[in-house]
Amino acid sequence: MRKGGNDVAEIRATLEACLQVYQMDRAFTLIRRLSKMYGPDSEDLREIYTVYLEAVVQNMVETCDEAAVKKAETCFNLLIRERKIKPDAFMYALMIKLSLQLPVPQKLERSLRRYVQMAQDDGYDIEELNQPILSDNDINRVIQLYSSTYNMPAELEQEVEAIESPRKHLDDIAPTNQKGLGLASLKSSLASFDSDEEEADPTVTRGSVDRQRQLEASAIAASVERWKEENEMIEKTGVLPSLSSPRMGSLMWTWFKHLAPAVQAETDKLTKAENDPNFKLSNTDLLTYGPFLRLLPAERVAAVTIIHIMHCLAHPTKSNRVSSVVASVGQALEDESIAEAIKRNIKNPMVGDDPHTQYQQRLAKMISKAPAARNNSTQAANWLSRRLRHSILFKNEPSRDWSDKIRFKVGAAAISLLVKTAMIPVERHDANTGDTITQRQPAFKHVYEYIQGRKIGMLSLNFAVKELLAQNAAPASVTKLSPMVCKPKPWTGLKEGGYMETRLLALRTKNGSPEQLEYANAASERGDMDQIYRSLDVLGQIPWKINRSVLEVMLKAWNSGEAIAEIPEAKPQLSSPEELSPDATLEDRLQWSRKMKEVENLRSGLHSQRCFINYQLEVARAYAEEDFFFPHNVDFRGRAYPIPPYLNHMGADNARGLLRFSEAKELGANGLGWLKVQLANVFGFDKASLKERQTFTMEHLDDIFDSADHPLDGRRWWLKAEDPWQCLATCFELKLAMQAPDPTKFKSSLPVHQDGTCNGLQHYAALGGDSIGAKQVNLEPGDRPSDLYTAVSELVKDALQEEADRGNKVALKLIGYITRKVVKQTVMTNVYGVTFIGAVAQIKRQLDDIISRRSIETDGISHRQMSALVARKVFEALTTMFEGARKIQFWLAEAGTRISDSLTPEQIDWIIAESKKPGGKISPLTSATSRSKVQNPRTNHFAFRSSIIWTTPLQMPVVQPYRVHKKDSISTNLQRISLASPDRADPVDKRKQVQAFPPNFIHSLDATHMHVSALRCSELGLSFAAVHDSFWTHAGDVDSLNAVLRDSFVKIHSEDIMGRLTEEFNQRYAGSFYWANLDVKSVAGQKIKAWRAQRGTKREVNKRVDELVLERQRATLLSSDDAEARKEGQQMITPLSIIEDLAQQENKDCQTYINQITNFAKATARDQPLQKTMNAKREVLLSQEGQSVELDTETTQIDKENVLDLIESKIRKAGKFWLPLSFPPVPSRGDFDVSRLRSSKYFFS
Repeated sequence: MRKGGNDVAEIRATLEACLQVYQMDRAFTLIRRLSKMYGPDSEDLREIYTVYLEAVVQNMVETCDEAAVKKAETCFNLLIRERKIKPDAFMYALMIKLSLQLPVPQKLERSLRRYVQMAQDDGYDIEELNQPILSDNDINRVIQLYSSTYNMPAELEQEVEAIESPRKHLDDIAPTNQKGLGLASLKSSLASFDSDEEEADPTVTRGSVDRQRQLEASAIAASVERWKEENEMIEKTGVLPSLSSPRMGSLMWTWFKHLAPAVQAETDKLTKAENDPNFKLSNTDLLTYGPFLRLLPAERVAAVTIIHIMHCLAHPTKSNRVSSVVASVGQALEDESIAEAIKRNIKNPMVGDDPHTQYQQRLAKMISKAPAARNNSTQAANWLSRRLRHSILFKNEPSRDWSDKIRFKVGAAAISLLVKTAMIPVERHDANTGDTITQRQPAFKHVYEYIQGRKIGMLSLNFAVKELLAQNAAPASVTKLSPMVCKPKPWTGLKEGGYMETRLLALRTKNGSPEQLEYANAASERGDMDQIYRSLDVLGQIPWKINRSVLEVMLKAWNSGEAIAEIPEAKPQLSSPEELSPDATLEDRLQWSRKMKEVENLRSGLHSQRCFINYQLEVARAYAEEDFFFPHNVDFRGRAYPIPPYLNHMGADNARGLLRFSEAKELGANGLGWLKVQLANVFGFDKASLKERQTFTMEHLDDIFDSADHPLDGRRWWLKAEDPWQCLATCFELKLAMQAPDPTKFKSSLPVHQDGTCNGLQHYAALGGDSIGAKQVNLEPGDRPSDLYTAVSELVKDALQEEADRGNKVALKLIGYITRKVVKQTVMTNVYGVTFIGAVAQIKRQLDDIISRRSIETDGISHRQMSALVARKVFEALTTMFEGARKIQFWLAEAGTRISDSLTPEQIDWIIAESKKPGGKISPLTSATSRSKVQNPRTNHFAFRSSIIWTTPLQMPVVQPYRVHKKDSISTNLQRISLASPDRADPVDKRKQVQAFPPNFIHSLDATHMHVSALRCSELGLSFAAVHDSFWTHAGDVDSLNAVLRDSFVKIHSEDIMGRLTEEFNQRYAGSFYWANLDVKSVAGQKIKAWRAQRGTKREVNKRVDELVLERQRATLLSSDDAEARKEGQQMITPLSIIEDLAQQENKDCQTYINQITNFAKATARDQPLQKTMNAKREVLLSQEGQSVELDTETTQIDKENVLDLIESKIRKAGKFWLPLSFPPVPSRGDFDVSRLRSSKYFFS
């Protein structure tokens, strides 16, 4: 009790007086005051709630006033749950009695079901609810209506968590003026979180699956309702929705009212045409797209079309090409039709009210029918879930996705109707008469523009709509992909999991790649994706909460308009360059234009950033009192991503600072220490030892407490952090922990991060066994963490000093300006395939900043020259440290090149068959970059079509999607659209396939590490969240997580990953031939040239076909069981047989000899002089205690650029010939033992 006894007694007396005369509003206010005075466990508090509810029920019985129901529900839902008091059986009996007084049967049933279910969840059975206030008739009605509820088998009941905590007061969010209608629609779709419980559907309890379904379904309806409300508001004032009334929603409502009947008329025409054979359609395309347009009610089609076309046309980053807008609207209509089908499923009488419960029941009945080989319960469940996919439970769900053609035609039809029906009143002033004239003009314009010589269809908004948008703060797309308020559906298939009614794929494909989907579907059917699905469930079923302390500070910072942390200033004061005089030179004008563009780009960037943060704050505010979940899916490499787009833990610092685990766990013995390390890490003091990081935190304890107590009106120390919002969150948590009587018992919910050191290079170092590299990325145990970026910058400094000593003016200018920051991004992205040009651009950005800040004179040396020199030195340094990794990168690139230049056995069979036909013609050999403009690549069997495909250690297939797609022309209601239609018959894009393979392979390994760790953490009961190579858990569980991370990494790399990859390639591409390079002036090249001359084949295409046929025939004969056939094959002469003879003469293995005479050897030779330099530098790094080693002067003076120029000038013209697709020997590993990392404190820290 917080106040004196007299105050409480006085208030209670007043309360009783109010209740006697049914002054319920005043009584409710007094209840609120008393609730703040009593402790949460006070029996007096329970008593006043009960008295209030009794009075409300009595009032309802006497007066039949339905308003009494709302008052009771408000008291029960908001106050009781806020005070976390468990209602007793009598309270539930009161709410049941109240429900039975409702005059409308539907409302009665919903309300009654809700309170009976809640009572059951709290452990009360029907006997305990049989309180005196309920008559026998009342009890009988409950039993009659809900007897099945109490007979349901316990093991099949679905848990429903009722979370009725109301939203405590939070500051409103000052909106950012922005184009489009995104913010308002987002707020509309989140409005259900703000509405009082009595206004919501009484059958939907917080945390329930039904409530999640309602949230997903409400997105479109919320927007339409908001448009209608704005229009009604304007009509009441007698003002038409024109520019005089800046109400975009009202205008969209008028569009909606005209578009919905137009859509209905379109589908009516289709129905009439189907039923009346004499009825002729003016647009026969309606027969194609009409059935799909009819899947949704006309009103829903209209709403979705308006929302998504406005999102496309009013969003500054979206394309307004017809093809892009049509694709977006078509996809949105397809998604909505799927959601509608799922809703029909739920209402299907054959299924019942809850298809998921029946799904579990059928699964239980079938469990005994699982194959004996699948006696593992998890495997059996997965097998059965696949068996049930096509059962009655899912019969209304579409089994096939719409084709691109259908999607485009449906989208174009909807947009065409909107363009025809949507108008806007435009006011014009007659200059002659002074009168104001109102015209109705089309709101959308379909025009054509010429872009790079091509005629492109564009959709644009009427200028009046643009002006109206500029006056409105507003919406864009409605998000149906918000965080979930119940656990996501477990993933049981590629299209089965995640949201309740919104269908998404477990695999994110690139441009809808059919090849990726085919492999993923096949793997899923075999059960090879089961471990990935289980890992996604682990990630998605972690409950989160909003960190209210951080949110409150962020709202105040936002509403202040200041630039605080990552929040840009609301009204940035950016100075534009001064206007030029009329006699300014062309160069001056160009420079002025560039500066003006820079200012506008900065202004636009700050505005876009503030708009996005505005979205994030709206979501955070809506979920402030919720437990919520992030469903996940994976990209084609296996990397996991949360699906909700605005607010998730993969966001920037402000998003991460807003999130905490819902579950709190005791810190235990070491948890407080890890909280201290977390603060040092997010502050930026993360290169020191763990002990030094904890010391850093203790030395700034006063700053930490000041930040927690006075975040905006104190010293603002937290704003100096590298990640300020996460630092502030840690300050709040640390203060509470350190003020606890026993910190080890303090329950913390703050996620603590364990980050890898250049995770890609960690995998490369383990693959290559690089001792030096392993030490630099903390695989090798050490007393303090190694900093790879600093190590590389030191090597670059030394190399530049050597260059400067030899008189290199560019190097001389760089002395003193190379920092860790200059090289960091290039080192980080080198492992993921950054090109030399990309590295130069990265370094140039850093040097530009340094040169600008320090006003350095460059003496005519361009920044690009300096950046190029630094980039070369960075690459040299990495080659020095990661020799094994460089060899593996080169091997992967060579293997990718051979695969991308290969023909499959099926292609070869066709070519051979075609060559035997009289007059048969074979098209020239084509690649992605040199294919014929006339020849259709899908019918050209000489096009290279082999994607690079491999399988991760968890059996997930990885298919690189890089192909050059054929474009189809589709006729729609708007125009003909050129559609890039992905097909596995498209030729591969060799450059992208080869360049992407090494980084994608490493990404697939780090994804595997994450999934294995997630599964193990789940087994141990640890909360686990992942941001690629940053893993989060509770502070008290960090030690356990670290053990899991190390064991998982060792487990993966203890296997022969490269050997297994080679074996898989040999099996997958068996029978393929690749078009290999050959030095024509080598011995082999000369012999093959002579052989070709002797055969007399002149045309290049005939030569290729002839030699391919010969090689295939010889390979078939040599593999025959017939001795005579093998002898015939041995006697055949082909380019490969010539090479085999030469290899035998030199006593060499044939594959080794091939590697020597093809591009693999030449590319290796290219780096030999450089490698000599690198080996010398490695000796320095490996020398004991840093003692100096004298380098060969001649070797160290070699400039890599000059060496490459010299070797390139000597590389002879290469010829081409067919080889069976095989792969070079895997590079031998170094001597680093990966199991040593188990003792490394800083592997992840």
